[in-house]
Amino acid sequence: MVRRGVSLLEVMFSLGVIAVGLLGVMALIPVGLSHVGKGAIADSASRTGLDAVEAFTARGMGRTDQWITRSGAAVPGTPRNGDRTAFCIDPRFAAVHFDTTAGASGNPDLFPYTSATSSDPRMLRISLLQEPAGSAIMTAGQAETVFVTADDLVFDLPDDKSLAPIQQYGESQTRRQFDGNFSWLATLVPVQDATDAYRDLYTLSVVVFNDRDSSMTMDAVNERVANVTSFYSSGLAGGDVALEASSAAALDVKRGDWLMLMGIVATGAASSASSDDTPLFRWYRILETESAPRLTSPAVWNLDVTLQGPDWPDDVTTTAMLVRNVVSVYEKTIRLEDQSMWSY
Repeated sequence: MVRRGVSLLEVMFSLGVIAVGLLGVMALIPVGLSHVGKGAIADSASRTGLDAVEAFTARGMGRTDQWITRSGAAVPGTPRNGDRTAFCIDPRFAAVHFDTTAGASGNPDLFPYTSATSSDPRMLRISLLQEPAGSAIMTAGQAETVFVTADDLVFDLPDDKSLAPIQQYGESQTRRQFDGNFSWLATLVPVQDATDAYRDLYTLSVVVFNDRDSSMTMDAVNERVANVTSFYSSGLAGGDVALEASSAAALDVKRGDWLMLMGIVATGAASSASSDDTPLFRWYRILETESAPRLTSPAVWNLDVTLQGPDWPDDVTTTAMLVRNVVSVYEKTIRLEDQSMWSY
């Protein structure tokens, strides 16, 4: 006898298979949304970084006569041929901390404002003159205009999905609204040639932030310093390194974050090391990291990370600066505008 139709048990098995498939599809939705969000951040960071590199030249930020300290004084050690000073151009931070004095929380005239030891190399953190040309540092409003991107425009999404998004304007209906999540600062590090001599070239690094703390609070979160205790790959292309800090919060990093390695190479005799030491600053992207810091002894935490970037000499005492919310770094070798391309 031929049976027609299906049994209840077969229907139940079929529904079970369908349910498992739907659950798998549902599980992929948040993963897909996460990748879409990361892609949008990467796209905005790319536009911000590339535009900032061009803006650096277009606005004359490479002219040392446009540089000014946070307190309004001339920049000490203004770069000239053979100078070894590195600089961080950060007018937003300088404007917020215009009246701040160095103290237990750090020194606002240095980048980073904290250090692991007093001998750690740090950059001078400086500002720019007001626009148009003035004698004081950029105000917070001017710094926001220059160093915060206006490309992340605000749109309203209509309930009717067949309609296009509606761009938002200000009250006057003349200026497009934007979120202002992406901002940047610049670091300038003198370049050495093959003989370890300094010429007139500098590495310009445009450091792009996503949602940087607008209060610029000088705490142990926004800018942290950790010791580098080991280079497992001899510093080749960054490689695998071990970080050490006194708290787990200081090692709060994830894949895709950035850090800057800092060190000093003694290039002269011990008797004249203070004048011959070579400070090094280089940015690296974190390719991979442990899931969480490890407590190796009382008040000592360790974290292994994999870095991507230029080679680093593994025979020098090294520290790592971890800056919160850095999403990309764009670099270019430049000459400062008050230096001759024929200088040696």
